[in-house]
Amino acid sequence: MNLIPHIVVLALIFVMPVWDYFEAQRLKTSPDPQRRVKWYAKLLVMGAVLAGAVSWAYGFHEVATIGVSASWMPAREAIRDAIVGLIAGLILLQVVVMLQIRNKPQARSKIEKQLQTLAFMLPVTRVERVWFFVVSVFVGGICEEIVYRGFLIHYLMRSPLDLNVTAAIVVSSLIFGIAHIYQGIGGVIGSAILGVVFAVLFVMTGNLALPIFLHALIDARVLLLISEGENFASAAKT
Repeated sequence: MNLIPHIVVLALIFVMPVWDYFEAQRLKTSPDPQRRVKWYAKLLVMGAVLAGAVSWAYGFHEVATIGVSASWMPAREAIRDAIVGLIAGLILLQVVVMLQIRNKPQARSKIEKQLQTLAFMLPVTRVERVWFFVVSVFVGGICEEIVYRGFLIHYLMRSPLDLNVTAAIVVSSLIFGIAHIYQGIGGVIGSAILGVVFAVLFVMTGNLALPIFLHALIDARVLLLISEGENFASAAKT
């Protein structure tokens, strides 16, 4: 009996949310100027370990692809492609909006207020921005999609749970949302919703390519808004 999948699921539900929460508290209070870089490095290692473990346990091809569909999903390929294109287009539109509001003070001010709740984890220096981009692509885009979509949906559909694909999408998205408890209740809800979107794209396209690309883009898009040297944490204290 392969225990790795069960261990990973228990870690995703019980260990990761707690670890992330206390790491976030440490980041908020630590005077260490290298605290963000150290946290980014931990995320890279954690993401690589989890993604590597599930890919070894199930096989990379299985976690990266899926061959089932839900009854409520359109059967005609043209309709499915149109829906996938619409979802992808809406996400890409967010990036365009970020670029446009960069030079619009009022709109930028509203976004900055929202970002202040995440200021503790946002990059300030050039080195931190590089690390943040790598984390966004590798951890957010690749590792999280492999673990929370590719692996977790397959796990939930296997024995003994035997969930249907719709239930697996919902449960995996809830677990993904809870993993972001360190961002507050808004982060949990927002992440769970994004989890559903990525999971639907995974099932409708049959592979993780598009979810990985869009997830990485969403995580990295903040770099388009904030400039090197901007510290929202300091702004929030004044």
